[in-house]
Amino acid sequence: MFSIQAYVVEDKEVMVLDGTQGFMPGTAAIRRLCSRWNGVGADRLILFTGTEQHPSFRAFEADGTECDLTAENLKILSRTDCNLEIRLTDHFVGILQSLEEVCSLSA
Repeated sequence: MFSIQAYVVEDKEVMVLDGTQGFMPGTAAIRRLCSRWNGVGADRLILFTGTEQHPSFRAFEADGTECDLTAENLKILSRTDCNLEIRLTDHFVGILQSLEEVCSLSA
């Protein structure tokens, strides 16, 4: 089971995902996660990529392009309560992983 925290800030949906939980999503997986049709649905994804001693975050738009963290994103990261916690099944995580494999083979 894989969990994501979802927040709504100024009519924007933002997911926060811990990439150190065993799966670091790439562009294809981020697109699927942010898709409102085939995924969870969000406007932006914030990915934790660091450690407890050295926290590091990356932000992505729904189309998978990396972008800068905004002031609103930093406010989200300082919150202790999320609007919704989403638990992804192992099957869905497998789909995300296979999307990444297909993309790496075609690159």
